[in-house]
Amino acid sequence: MPPCRSSESQACFLHFHLAILPLSPRLLIFLLLRLLRLLLGLLRLLLGLLRLLRLLPSASSPSFTISASVTFLSEIKKSRFVAIAAPVGSPEEAMRVIEEVSDPSATHNCWAYKVSPAYRFNDDGEPGGTAGRPILAAIEGAGVDGVVVVVTRYYGGVKLGTGGLVRAYGGAASGALREATLVPVLKKVALRIVAPVHHVGLLYTLLQRPEYSVERLSESYSESVDGKGSVIELQILALADNVPRLQEALLDTLRGDVLIVNVE
Repeated sequence: MPPCRSSESQACFLHFHLAILPLSPRLLIFLLLRLLRLLLGLLRLLLGLLRLLRLLPSASSPSFTISASVTFLSEIKKSRFVAIAAPVGSPEEAMRVIEEVSDPSATHNCWAYKVSPAYRFNDDGEPGGTAGRPILAAIEGAGVDGVVVVVTRYYGGVKLGTGGLVRAYGGAASGALREATLVPVLKKVALRIVAPVHHVGLLYTLLQRPEYSVERLSESYSESVDGKGSVIELQILALADNVPRLQEALLDTLRGDVLIVNVE
């Protein structure tokens, strides 16, 4: 289109717009499609980030355990499965629970526990990966910690196959955990307390007070390093939030005649 002279500016303006008018709808549609693709891409990215945030544990979110032991029963092709889930505070406690609830007369007693960062599982004679691993997967899938699950099988005469065993053991463990009540895991701290033997009465009385929620792990007696008599040494677990108040109470009650050490 030839350039317009100033005297013809209004006519030229109308001619220019009429010339590009047929192209405008196509250009507009093209731009709208590009914008729509961009928005869809951003939406997919946002949804991916949201899924990732849901999968990742939050530093501010408490982990959970179960409040008490629960039992779940199931029967698959004449085999009976008895799943028992229980809260535990250490791998050693988990092993004690496994020993207590396992039935020596049963065909298999398969189990798994998770007490972060430790975890362990056992197939107890079932084909590898068909029992203990599915039980552990059920614990992890439930989002709990400080938990042991034992699934006892009473064989009914019909083989379940690899896939059937995985579903049976994993399903029994998941069933028990679904029946459980979840509670936040409260962080505990191990302390070593050393005090003269003549303070034993005061020490016991203080540690038994419910507001401190103390669990005694071990107790021993020995001669003090300065040769001034016998001392008692206690290893305890206390809720982390209670430790400052407990330390203050120990120092005040025993008039400073006590050694308190955090055990890593």
